[in-house]
Amino acid sequence: MGTNTFTENLKAFFRAIKQDNELQGKYMRAPTKADAQRITALHERKHGVPGMLCSIDCLHVFWKNCPVAWQGQFRNGKNKHSSIVVEAGVDYNTWVWSASIGHAGTQSDINIWDQSPLHRMFLSDEMVENIDFSFHVDGEHFDMLWCLVDGIYPATARFVKTISYPIGHAARMFVEWQEACRKDSERTFGIVVRKFQILARPMEYWDLEDVKNITYGCFVMHNMMVERRVEREETEEAGMYDVLSSAEDDQEEARGDDLDQFVRFAHRFTPQARDMAYQIQLAKERFTKLNNDARHVRLQRAIMNHVAANYIEEKKRRSPSL
Repeated sequence: MGTNTFTENLKAFFRAIKQDNELQGKYMRAPTKADAQRITALHERKHGVPGMLCSIDCLHVFWKNCPVAWQGQFRNGKNKHSSIVVEAGVDYNTWVWSASIGHAGTQSDINIWDQSPLHRMFLSDEMVENIDFSFHVDGEHFDMLWCLVDGIYPATARFVKTISYPIGHAARMFVEWQEACRKDSERTFGIVVRKFQILARPMEYWDLEDVKNITYGCFVMHNMMVERRVEREETEEAGMYDVLSSAEDDQEEARGDDLDQFVRFAHRFTPQARDMAYQIQLAKERFTKLNNDARHVRLQRAIMNHVAANYIEEKKRRSPSL
């Protein structure tokens, strides 16, 4: 097969993946409440703390044939080639729940977060009403699922970051735990790049859409492989990435408080819910609640105490004489 024919077929293949709504609806879907419950249960088993939704980080995909006019935007100075950035939210099994692809390589993680679909999701009614649920950490009540991030991200109520200068044994244990668990995202990127060598070397395509489609397709195929691997291992996690039917999803949600669900449903049809000024005020309240330093510190402190308690309990279990 000639080089041009191969290139055109490759681009057509990844374009078809990008345009396939069925694949997108299964392998690159936003989590539902049932998904969130399974993810947090997985992370509680593996990482020992309830309420964790995912790990968030960014990956640079190098773009060799970036147009000269765009190179000031896509080349950040640290690398020889221009690059696009992928922001992804992943779980312990390396399943990618969100992938925002195509950001310019000069942007930092915090700039990308400001444009991220995850950011919009965290501020939406969908997240609050259909995904979040209550949980307890170190005896404290929380109602917002959280994610592990690195130090550049803002201190929000949903982010758990490391501590730059830990003081005390509990803080040092928390830093070790946070940095170890956040390797879920690093591990995912390493696996994806290792599997799909097209991402390991600078892409020789001129069109940005082709680069984005190829990157997107690689993450979709990676999720397919994760699903097969989890099913093949036949562990308690088997089937956790199945898409529930509407009836099954309703059954999962019915396990919650029926009165709360009725109140939320009825609230959508009140005059207030249809008032634009009220909606703007509600959006401001959600933004303020998300970007709340006090909530961030409270969650971080609770997790720190929980991790320290788990460490002491594990040490006693291994050495009963202590």
